[in-house]
Formats: sequence, structure tokens, C-alpha cells
Amino acid sequence: MKRITKLCLVLLCALMPTGAAMAQDAALLDGEDNAYVQETAPKLLSNYRNSTFFADGNSVWNLRGGKLLKAKNITQMVVNPAGNTFAVVRKGEKAVSVYNLWKKNKKVGTVKMQAPVTVCAFSAEGSRLYVSDETGALSIFSCADYKQVDGTTLPFAPTQMQASVNGKYLALTNGTAVAVIDANNRSTVGEPEVTGRINAMGFSSDSRDLALLFEDGTMQTYDTRTFAPQHKVQALGEARDCYYHPGGKYVAVVTGDARILLVNLVDTTDRLYVDATEGGVTEAFFTKDERGTIYLVYNTANAVHYKQMSELAPYYTKLMEDEVTTMMAEWELRMPEETMEAYQIRVNEETRAAQRRLFEEEVATRMAEDLVQLDQVNFSTYNPETGMMTLDFEGMDPIYIDVPKEEIGYFTGPGDVELRNPIYMVDENDQFQLVYADVYNKKTGKTYTFNNRERKSLDYLAEDNGFIPLEYAQQGSQEAMKLDELKNQVVTNAMQKKSLSDHTKISVSTKTLTETNAEGKQVINYQVSFGYTVDANFSEKEDFAPGRYKAEQSAAAQTMLQIISKALQTDFAQYVKEGKKVIVKITGSADASPIKRAIPYGGEYGNFTDVPVWQNGEQTTISVSKASGISTNEQLAFLRAMGMKTAILKNITALDKMDSQYDTYIEQGEGVGGQFRRIHVDFTFIDAY
Repeated sequence: MKRITKLCLVLLCALMPTGAAMAQDAALLDGEDNAYVQETAPKLLSNYRNSTFFADGNSVWNLRGGKLLKAKNITQMVVNPAGNTFAVVRKGEKAVSVYNLWKKNKKVGTVKMQAPVTVCAFSAEGSRLYVSDETGALSIFSCADYKQVDGTTLPFAPTQMQASVNGKYLALTNGTAVAVIDANNRSTVGEPEVTGRINAMGFSSDSRDLALLFEDGTMQTYDTRTFAPQHKVQALGEARDCYYHPGGKYVAVVTGDARILLVNLVDTTDRLYVDATEGGVTEAFFTKDERGTIYLVYNTANAVHYKQMSELAPYYTKLMEDEVTTMMAEWELRMPEETMEAYQIRVNEETRAAQRRLFEEEVATRMAEDLVQLDQVNFSTYNPETGMMTLDFEGMDPIYIDVPKEEIGYFTGPGDVELRNPIYMVDENDQFQLVYADVYNKKTGKTYTFNNRERKSLDYLAEDNGFIPLEYAQQGSQEAMKLDELKNQVVTNAMQKKSLSDHTKISVSTKTLTETNAEGKQVINYQVSFGYTVDANFSEKEDFAPGRYKAEQSAAAQTMLQIISKALQTDFAQYVKEGKKVIVKITGSADASPIKRAIPYGGEYGNFTDVPVWQNGEQTTISVSKASGISTNEQLAFLRAMGMKTAILKNITALDKMDSQYDTYIEQGEGVGGQFRRIHVDFTFIDAY
């Protein structure tokens, strides 16, 4: 057990700056369970990445023992996911105060309600603050200026509120009822029926599941797409608090004053316990450090603990799903030299399903350590509507093969077939099962491929990333070819004018995506992407020179902008519809060249303070102004993205009539050179068809 003494706290800075937020990681890796002793009883825990903060009722503290705020009767303290502020709710107060997370006693905003506030929550990306009061009024405030931007009336006055990680949902409860609303339009999308008193609730990290923890020691999880009950777990003691493990397979439950249970949702007999002899445990959550190591964070009577959770088994089902989704997206693209006739032969309803299964099988078989031995096969049922025959195995789930009706008669007994090339998958219980086989019919010499579409455990593939109408996939591929032709025309023109050479490669692509919206309906989105690379020795001439950030200073960026402008005004104009939603993701990048002296910034795009951005898959904020100039590569990457955003807004005015959302991503390459300085733009048209 590692303990931080008062002497250590004197030697350490009580309030860590933003850049040092992850400095505690190294200390957390030393030992299995690290206890950070505090001068006061830590309660009301909240965190930003791997940094923990807490309130004791009258003060707010960071993990190092630094007091951030002194205020009486604190009933809630929550940290902004962007990592720049925290909000405080006080008993009986009609306002919520927001403070700088890294500066002591620095208030940055106040939001007011008509009645005493009961609870608040930040949106997943950190740009909005949701606040509810005793009348059930829900107000939504902008975190840019803390002015109200929207609001509604809830069916009850909530005492708990939580936003899902994907930004879709806001879950609320008053202890006896639950409502889940669409975070964007405030409509109610789910009201799970409950019969007991609710102690806690929480979304899974992928936002697909919602867990409710009841006073009687029961936990029920729900599918957020349908709000149908999923897993029910009992015998959870006092059921004080719950939190999903990032993998989604386990949930941590505080069962009492001195014990935390980690329960496997797919096998509730699999239970791990963390005992805290000091007592005083009220909350627990998971976090991870820069290396991806996962920790269970919990409080005791006088300390905040970090316990490494490497012993938890992976959630094979979700690991498989993520990799298969990526592989399928690449496979469905039409090849540059592929004719439409050849494409239709290669990509059709049958082959797309088969290929998805092949990828799934490849990944799952790679994960599997031991193969199950196949026993005698029996032919059980046949579905005339789908043309699938069921093959049963002793001790295993059945498999399915496509058999035309006219060929059913050739399957009379086990001796008629031979199973070849068996491979495996992960089933609904997260166990490896046979998923693929070439079923060879000895009578006809024909081989049938099993693709298992009817298995309930594979429903997530069809629902989340699955089949779309073939005509849409083909339409997307045709448009991708047109986009490539347009790109070639623009690039050829640029090369004739000698603003570009063949050392600059501009890439364009389209992708059809499916998702389930807040109402549980499948929505088909359409993504159009633009990017470029420049050979290292030609970057300064055809792309950004070191320290440059204006879009007009890069011939590659200007050429890409011409392609974007022409594409959205011609072949893709059908997607630029008034009132429809589009998400524009702009990624600016920079290399790792050290900036020894501040680079002047002319303020062309404005001054920015704590603007939410994404960096390396994590949420953070960034600031840059004309007065301060550019002192980091992150700021340089950000301004390159802002330059492209400004150019897009100027050149494609039709986007003004759309419900346009601009998301900024920044990247810093590991090396030095022009190949790390570039811009990428994705346009995702929501519900495009």
C-alpha cells in the first residue's frame, strides 16, 4: 500500500496544472493497490481521465491533497469530461457554480434556476451543462458562456443524472422512477419499469447498456436501443454504487462499507471481491492510465484507492465486434479498376453476409486457445423462408447452412456429410463456439458454407454495423468512383499549373454507415472523406512549411478544398439538404519539431479559450490567442484545422442551412518532418437516405 504523507504534499504542488494531469500515472503503477491518504473523508468522487477529485461536504480536493474550493453544504461535485472545470451543487441553493479545475477558488461561471437545484451533469463532450431543480425543470446551459440554450420539464425532480458516453442519452431518476431522454431533443426514449428503490445507475462505456442498482441488492441492465431487460444480478448486499468496467463484461458494485464486488454479467457466478478493511466505501469507478492499464478507484474512510484490474477476463464478443467492423468497412469498397459487373458479382447480399462471417471467424479463431472437438452431427430443422438447415451437435450450439429447397433430399443422415475447415466464434455467453464449417455433401459433391445469421448472439453485427440495402452500398461505391474522377480532374489541373506535383497524393473515399438512433430505429449515414499525403522532401513546397497554419499556405490543402467544394455542389449536392444534420470532423496535425520561441498568430480565426477538442482519442481542451501566439504543436495542429473550417464555411455556403456540427481533432506525429503536417476532413451526413 502506497501512502502519501503530509511532508510529500508539502513538496508537491497542491494544484496540478493541466499538463501534469497524468503525472500521477507513474505512481499508480507501483503496487497492486495504492492508497492516497487524505486529511478528510473523501466522498462525492469525480474524475478527469486518471485524475481523481472529491468533495467532503464542505470542500473540494484533488488527489494530492490540494484544496480547490471551500464551500458549505456541497451535495454534488462533478468534473467536466473536457477536464477544464467542475460544477458544484449546494443544498438549498438555486444555482450551480462552475470552477476552474486547475486553479484554486477560481469561479468561471454560475447558472441559475427558479427553485433549489437537485442535480447536474455535463454532456459527454463537455460543451453543455444539464441542471434540474425541485420542480422537475431541466435547463441546458452552454459551457462557453453559461447561458441557457434550451430546457424542458421532466416527469419528476431527479436526484441523480448521468449522460451517456456517446452523447445520445441522459438518464435521470428520483429513486423511484427512471426516465431516459434524448440529449439532443429532450424527448423521452425510455422509461424502464421499476418496482424498488434505486440507489445508483450507470451507462456502459459504449452506451449500449444501462444498469439500475436497487436497494434490495438487485441490479438490472437494459439495452438502450430498446430498453428491454438484459442481465439481472442478485445478492449484491447494500447495493450502494455501481460502475461498468470499460470492457463491458463486468460491473463493480459497492456491496457494503468494506467490500466491492466485480460481477460478470454474462456469467453471474463469476464474482471477484475487493475488501477494504478501513471501511467507509461509498463509491467506485474504473479509469485507465496512459499505458491502458485499468484501475478500480474507490474511497475509504481516509483515502482514495487505485487497484489494478488486469486480472479481469476480456470481453471477447466486443473485441471481436470492433475488429470485424473495421475489416468489413474496407472490404465493401469498390476497387479502382473493378467494373460494376465484377463488383456486383463480388459484393451482393449473400457474399456480404458470408464475408462478414469470415472476418468474424478469422478474429475469433485467432483469439481461441483450444478448439472444441466435433461430435456426431444431426440434421434437425429447415427454414423454408431463409433456406437455412440446422445442424445439431452434442454439447454445442447448432450451426446453419444455406441449402436450396431442391437439395434438401440429399441430407438423409449423418453419414451423408463431412465437416471440413471448422473455425470458431464467441457466443452470447462469451464462450468460444463453432461458427464456420464447410459442409461437404458426399452424395452430390457440393460444399455448403455455414454463416450463422440466425444466431441470437450475432444480432449485434446486423443491428449495429450490419446489413444495409444493397442498392445503397452500390450507390455509395458508384459515387466513390465519381469522386475519384473529380479528384483526378482537379489534381491534373493543379499539376498543369505546377502548384502540385505527383509527390502529393490526395485521397477521397465514401462510406455507408448504420447506427441505431435514440428512438431505436436504424439510421443510414453517409460519410465522405478527404485527405492527403505529401512526400517528405516536397512538403514545404506543396504543403505546410514549419510553423505555417493558414489553409491558403498549403497547395495540397487548397487543392483538397477545391475537390470538397466541387463535390458538395455537384454529385454530392443531394446530401446537402436544408435542416438535415451533418457532422464535419476536421483533423489538423503537426510534427514533433520543438517550438523554441512562440510563433506569431495573427488572430485570423479568433481567440480560443478552453475549446473542447479530441486528441489521440481523448477529450481535452485547447487555448490559443493573438497575444500568446503559438507555443505548442497542438496549437499549431488546431489552427490548421481552424483554417480549413474557415475556408469550408466561406466556400460552401449551403452548409449554413444544414444542422451542421463541427468537431475538431488534433494529432501530433511522433517524428519530425512535413509528412506529419496535414489536414483530414470527414463529412458525415446523418440519415442520408
